[in-house]
Amino acid sequence: MATLTAPTPGIHRGLLTIDPDSFPKSQGSDGQQIQQIAVAAEDHWKGRKGETQAKKIHLSALLEKVEGFGNLQAGWNGRRSPAPTPQAIEAARFLIRRMVEQDLDPTRLAPSAVGGVGVTRRVDDRIAYVECYNDGSVHAIFSDDKSEGETHRVRLDRTSVMHFLGLMGAYLNG
Repeated sequence: MATLTAPTPGIHRGLLTIDPDSFPKSQGSDGQQIQQIAVAAEDHWKGRKGETQAKKIHLSALLEKVEGFGNLQAGWNGRRSPAPTPQAIEAARFLIRRMVEQDLDPTRLAPSAVGGVGVTRRVDDRIAYVECYNDGSVHAIFSDDKSEGETHRVRLDRTSVMHFLGLMGAYLNG
């Protein structure tokens, strides 16, 4: 791994520190290449900032949707389904935040007919469905049209959720 450092630092990202204006255009092909690298790096990091802002807006919308489930009343679906509890909503919020951090954004959020919040991530014919129950427990199933599926109990601490999301990502993208 190499480090490229310009005479006048301008852009600081990891091992790359470059200021495109510190290299005169008359410096020949090496100077032009360095300028192109510096400009490309600057554009990349400006784009990442835009991605980060878009991700924050997306996460905020997902969390707002889940918060809205707290306004439901028992029987919200025309049957006797219990409304999601604050414990279920908080568990779903925690899970969704970690999912978005790992680029495993939910494809569907819905209140659960058995009481709680359902969080789905679908990729092609593979589905990971996570149920955040009203008692605060969390269970998941990974399924497709070819197998019976596999179930998981998910503990709501950061380490356990990150491990679970690793399994989810491997299943969905495998």
